[in-house]
Amino acid sequence: MRPADVLCIRIDKEMLIRERLTRINDAYPDAFTEARGRGFIHGLACRDTETAKVITRRCFEAGLIIETAGARDEVIKLIPALNISEAVLTEGLDLLEQTTATLLNK
Repeated sequence: MRPADVLCIRIDKEMLIRERLTRINDAYPDAFTEARGRGFIHGLACRDTETAKVITRRCFEAGLIIETAGARDEVIKLIPALNISEAVLTEGLDLLEQTTATLLNK
């Protein structure tokens, strides 16, 4: 594989992360303030710490390696491996989205 091909794959995955987190952010404006990040490091800024903690804990219990960040642990942080397959990345983003929907659609 040529270096240019690797870069294109990386950019495609970065765009996938950005698009999915933006979709989650936009679906729950009462819970999130923004989706942000650069490269493979992205996060969802929550309006309150408890939202970030609950979503992160449930995702982790379901097998997604995820954590909080930010001055008050109010950001749900994703840092997938650079060599993650698109299928596994999509599976993790699906889990985050489904968990968020389950917890916030009560």
